[in-house]
Amino acid sequence: MVLKQLRLSRLWSQEQLATMSGLSVRTIQRIESGHTPSLETLKSLAAVLQVDVATLQQESYMPDQQSIHWQRMPRTLRWLFAFNFFVYAHNAPRRCA
Repeated sequence: MVLKQLRLSRLWSQEQLATMSGLSVRTIQRIESGHTPSLETLKSLAAVLQVDVATLQQESYMPDQQSIHWQRMPRTLRWLFAFNFFVYAHNAPRRCA
């Protein structure tokens, strides 16, 4: 799920997102760690983030930066991966009001 990417691209903390969406911080943490949210939760988050529910349901992949595979990857590739991660999050489709 791209929730964390969208949140970070806006420079919001989990606490800020929770307050704006009317959800608990624990709910935000659970979703970001991979738990499946309810449709009502997705609708609340989509409204605050100004994206479609479908956008929130997209899967994202972020490798474990502590893994040996990540550490052995050339620095240039790691930089490109991080750059693309934030460019996508910043340019994610927005929902029209």
